[in-house]
Amino acid sequence: MPRKPPATTVTIKPAGELPMALEVMEEAILEIGKVGQQIKASKLKQRAVLLLIRDVTSLNMGDIAAVLNAIPELEKLYLKKE
Repeated sequence: MPRKPPATTVTIKPAGELPMALEVMEEAILEIGKVGQQIKASKLKQRAVLLLIRDVTSLNMGDIAAVLNAIPELEKLYLKKE
């Protein structure tokens, strides 16, 4: 006797859910950018920050530097001016 496939559950999301997700992404980009600016403005030299992150992650210092330099630019790259 053939088995019946399990019932499929369909979830309908409210129409307003997508813009909310976009708002959350926008806020995250703004906050991450602020943190990047704070790191640059800190008293630590860039080399010290790179060494601390490399020690924890074992990533290449050039890769870490590229990411740290890009963080403050996220707002310009991904958000429209109002």
